[in-house]
Amino acid sequence: MDVAEAAEGRAAILHVAVRRPDLVCLDLMLPELSGYEVCEFMRTEERLRGVPILMMSARSLPQDRALAEQVGASSYLVKPFKHKAFTAAVHALLGDGISEEARR
Repeated sequence: MDVAEAAEGRAAILHVAVRRPDLVCLDLMLPELSGYEVCEFMRTEERLRGVPILMMSARSLPQDRALAEQVGASSYLVKPFKHKAFTAAVHALLGDGISEEARR
C-alpha cells in the first residue's frame, strides 16, 4: 500500500484533491479544518465522492458518530481501537480492492 499523511485539514484537502486515494483514514479533530469539514468537502467533489472515508476519533458520543454519518463518513472507529478492528474496517471498506501484496 502507498500511504500518505497530512497533519491538518487543509493539507488533507489539497492531498486528496490532487491525488484521488482509494481510502481516507480521517481523524475527527484536526487543526485548521475538522475531519467533518474534510469529509464534507470530499462528498461535494464528484471525483472524490466515492472514496471510502474511515473516520477515527476519541469522541464516542452518539451525536459524534451521527454527525460523521451525516457528512458522509463510510465508517467510524472510536479511539483507542485494536489493530484488528482497524484492519477489519479497512477490509470492509475496500473489499476486494486490497491487493495480495497489501494483505501480507
